[in-house]
Amino acid sequence: MLRRLVGIAVSLGLVGMVTADAASATFVDASVSVQGAGQVRTNTFPAKLCDRNGNVDDRVTVTCDRVVVADPDDGTNPPVTLALTAVPRAGTGAHSFLRWEGCDSAASSNPCVLTAAPGNNRTVFPKAVFDDSRPPTATLDAPRYSDTAEGPVSFPSLDADEEPAPIECSIDNGPFAPCTPTTQFTLQEGSHEVRARARDASGNVGSASGPVSVRILDTQPADRPPDFAADSDGDGINQRADCNDNDPNIRPGRPEVRGNAIDENCDGVALPLRKLRVTVSYEFRSSARSSTLTRLQINADAARIVTLPVALRGLVRRALRRHQAGPA
Repeated sequence: MLRRLVGIAVSLGLVGMVTADAASATFVDASVSVQGAGQVRTNTFPAKLCDRNGNVDDRVTVTCDRVVVADPDDGTNPPVTLALTAVPRAGTGAHSFLRWEGCDSAASSNPCVLTAAPGNNRTVFPKAVFDDSRPPTATLDAPRYSDTAEGPVSFPSLDADEEPAPIECSIDNGPFAPCTPTTQFTLQEGSHEVRARARDASGNVGSASGPVSVRILDTQPADRPPDFAADSDGDGINQRADCNDNDPNIRPGRPEVRGNAIDENCDGVALPLRKLRVTVSYEFRSSARSSTLTRLQINADAARIVTLPVALRGLVRRALRRHQAGPA
C-alpha cells in the first residue's frame, strides 16, 4: 500500500508530503528520461509514466516524471523492484527501441529493471533510447502552370509521408533547395526535370522522387499574355501537353506507328520496326529425272505467314506448258 501511495504522491509533485519513514523503508527513486520518440510505462502507479511521442528528433533527450517505489520495513524487509517498459512511437514517422541506459538489466533488454536491496535507498537516472532510422519519402505529382505568366510552375500535391519533414527540390539535377506546395519555379523555355526529397527531424534524408517532366513553351509575343489553352491543330490537346500542336495526328494517347520515325503519342520515343524471327520449312519429292517442291511454309515469331502445299505443282506445270508453247 505504501508503494502505491508514494507513487501517487510523486506523480502529483507531492514528494515532500509522503509520510513514509525513509529510515525504515526500501526505496527506488527514478528520474526517467527519453531520447527520441516514445513512451515509458511502469509496473506501478501511474502505469504510463510519460508520453514523449512528439520528440521526433532521435538526437534530443527530454525528461519524464519522477517515480518512487518503496516498501516499509515491516519485519519481512523485502527488496524493491521497479520495471520500466519503453514503447517506441508507432505509425507515421515510427521510431524503434534501441536500448536502456542506467538499468540493472542488460541495455538491450526491455523492460529496464531496477532493484533496491532490503534497507537500501537508490536514486537512479534511467534513459530509454529510441532510434529513427527510416528516412521520409517525398511525393511529387503533376505540375500546375501559371495562368497569368509564362514560366512559373508549382507542385500543389508536393508532400512527405511523415511530419515534420521539410521538402527540398532540384531542377535539372541542380542542387536541392527548400520548397513547398506553393513554391513557384520560374523556368526557361524548353523541357525540364524536377525531383524532390524530404529530410526528417532526426536528419534522415530520403531518396529523390521523380523526376517529373515539365515543358515550358513560348506561346505568345513578349508583350502579350500567353494563351496556354490554345489548341492550334484542334486535336483536343493544348500546347502544354501536345508535342506537335500543328499536326492533329500527333498527340498524347495516340497509337504509335512503328518504323515511320514519328513520335505520334508524345512520349519522346519513335518506335522502330519490330524485328521478326523468320523460319522457312519446305519439302521436295525427288525422282531420277527431277525434283518437285511439294510444300513451302514461312513462320515469323510463331505465327504462320504462308503455306504453299502440293497445289504449287499445278502452278509450276502451267508455267512450264506456257513456256514450251512459246508466244501466242
